[in-house]
Amino acid sequence: MHAKLSASGEVVLPARIRRKLGLKCGDSLDIKIVEDHIALIPKKKDSRRSRIMTDAVTGWPVLVTHAREPKLRHKQVRKLLANFP
Repeated sequence: MHAKLSASGEVVLPARIRRKLGLKCGDSLDIKIVEDHIALIPKKKDSRRSRIMTDAVTGWPVLVTHAREPKLRHKQVRKLLANFP
């Protein structure tokens, strides 16, 4: 997979990569030079991540997610459940 650098220095990340990482328009990326490579590291706020928590009133597990989050796939749900106390 490759991308081209525009005259203004912009690079478009392929949709497959954006989907896999859950990147949306406006998300921030850290840019680092590692040897002779460029590394882009997504900066995600924990408050936007989907997670399973215990409801304070009922004591039942609840899935907390936000509208801008990508839809969860079964592997992601399994991972969340594996980390649930």
